[in-house]
Amino acid sequence: MTSGLVSLLVALALESTSAPGAVDEWIATAEELGAPLGFAEGLSEEVPVVWHDREEWSMAAFFQSGPEGRGTLLLYDPFFRRGLWFRPISDMPPDMTEYLLHALLEARLYRELRRDSEVGSGVRSRSNRMRSAPAEARIEAQVDALASFGSHLLSIYLEIARKERQRRAEGRSLCPHLNRGLPLFGLWERVFEKGDYSGRYSRASTGTDPGREVEYTRERLTDEDKRWLLEEILGVSWVGRAEEDLQSLVCGS
Repeated sequence: MTSGLVSLLVALALESTSAPGAVDEWIATAEELGAPLGFAEGLSEEVPVVWHDREEWSMAAFFQSGPEGRGTLLLYDPFFRRGLWFRPISDMPPDMTEYLLHALLEARLYRELRRDSEVGSGVRSRSNRMRSAPAEARIEAQVDALASFGSHLLSIYLEIARKERQRRAEGRSLCPHLNRGLPLFGLWERVFEKGDYSGRYSRASTGTDPGREVEYTRERLTDEDKRWLLEEILGVSWVGRAEEDLQSLVCGS
């Protein structure tokens, strides 16, 4: 192999999804829209990305390998990669964004649990409410419920940011419609008011299939749980009123 070809391959690797810090750089592109995604900073140093092309698998998922394991971020190649680089988060439809953010939130919460930080202790203590799940599955259920709420809310935020960016390119804005009950603004408020987030967990199958079965807790996230995630993980003070929470996003400079 010639030195020129070696240099080319090295350059391509450094500009690809396999480059050191590539995931952090990818996430940072969405932060430019004002999304509070700082919670994912540094995750790529601990959580390797594994690509797949199986349509029957999840688009994006975080797999925790035991209580002390660092886990793996599994991503569906046709959705999340364009050539050698990631598909821009700002160009993704909400369902794709929600899958991705759910996985990233789980990765962050498990990292805090592994480090036994104050945030990790908060997750652990809150998991005690998930009494319909077996004791060994309550943390898994609590992490899933928190990630479900956070990813749902953030996917809506990014969709609003994307539409606002499109409108501004046309010389318009969503700002005049902020308190007029547009569907996306109404959806934002319903996540706080009526969003019921149970915890998903897996347990050994009792049938002939030796795999795992998915169960859901009867318990739901409380309003206090939601506030805790917003403040401790996302670092925001959203209260569930579009006119207040989204003012700077759609009416800022």
